[in-house]
Amino acid sequence: MSEDQPYSYPIRCSITITKPTSKGALVVDALAQDGSFLCDSIAYYGDASVAAAQGAEGDWQRRGLYFGPQFEQLDVAVQEEFERFLSERGIDESLALFIPDFAEYKEQKVRQLSIASDEGQLLTRTSILIGVRWLAQGCQDLR
Repeated sequence: MSEDQPYSYPIRCSITITKPTSKGALVVDALAQDGSFLCDSIAYYGDASVAAAQGAEGDWQRRGLYFGPQFEQLDVAVQEEFERFLSERGIDESLALFIPDFAEYKEQKVRQLSIASDEGQLLTRTSILIGVRWLAQGCQDLR
């Protein structure tokens, strides 16, 4: 990282890839930092609703399934091909640079809402992830 480039704090991401013609979903757990994604793990779920399920119930459903190997345990050639696969789908350097900036922006908005709200309404990082998913989908539609 160069001196003129500010430090980017890591943001944990859960990337879900689905196809309209398939019932399953591929889930990649990764860390976005300094313009790159560092993959932790990859899992395929035969039912996309299991991959998308939120909360304790979703965690419980996924816990009973085989999660797959850690990304770092895969052969280097497989890792490189998978990174190329992600890049072809817009999960690349520009998105990895954008996510921490977007998270910071959303946190600022949360602070402003929290200060402005009589009830001290607080949004969670879930809203950040939803916003990033929405934005990533919008970028895919533009390609």
